[in-house]
Amino acid sequence: MQKLWLIFTLALIAPFAHAQGLVVAPTRIILEPNQRTTEASISNFTDRTVRYRLTLEDLVMNENGTTEAISGTFPYSVKPMVRFMPKTLTLAPRQRQTVRILATRPAGMAAGDYHSHLVLNEIFAPSQASPNTPSPTANTSMATSTGGTNATSFSLDIGVTFSTGVPLIVQVGKVSSSLTLQNASLVRDAAGVPESVALEVQRSGNAEGFAMAHGVLADGTPAFPARMVRIYRERDTARVLQAIDADKRTLAAQGITVQWLNGKDLRTVQQTMLAQ
Repeated sequence: MQKLWLIFTLALIAPFAHAQGLVVAPTRIILEPNQRTTEASISNFTDRTVRYRLTLEDLVMNENGTTEAISGTFPYSVKPMVRFMPKTLTLAPRQRQTVRILATRPAGMAAGDYHSHLVLNEIFAPSQASPNTPSPTANTSMATSTGGTNATSFSLDIGVTFSTGVPLIVQVGKVSSSLTLQNASLVRDAAGVPESVALEVQRSGNAEGFAMAHGVLADGTPAFPARMVRIYRERDTARVLQAIDADKRTLAAQGITVQWLNGKDLRTVQQTMLAQ
């Protein structure tokens, strides 16, 4: 029986903050408990004028550690407390604009962090062709996911063709959280070669948990790149697959040491030995 030494890690796919020439900074917008206002910078690094509509959307984490949009009520949404300006942007090539954000926390609100995503939808006039013009079917489908009951007429009038977003987090009162590893195992392909590490993790506290992860093989080389890991408040548990680099999978059969650095200082380490 081979032994796999693990110090927990977790992979989390986040929404793009830099795509198709659009740069949003910072890539995570956080208002700390005593902070009411902040700013985000939107830059256009393309050679054409672009126009975006800004919205707040609720993306929640699922059991696989990835996010998906929801249309119903979300108890940890920042929508009721956040306002921002402007709501639309028109940026010439190489132009940058600031978005100002204000959070008003209701009296008596429970402590913890709350989150939505600040989403930018690129829009085109009816006569303007998109650089990546989607088919009518694809266009209608995208609008339906963001536009609600009026999505079809909306997509015909304007045509949303591209969107990107960043998390917007509002902290209330004292926030704290931690992540623990409940179980971990190698996942192998049909030939028996390790292709990923399956991690079952648990979050506690009233905020998202995070960690920095490193994977090291028997020869001292990385099994996968170092990652910042985040599990949102709405998830108590998650099972996530961390892919092993394709050229390292044969050596991974000899075992992997995964270093998990937790806490604000990223220094707290937990280690578990698993038999395979």
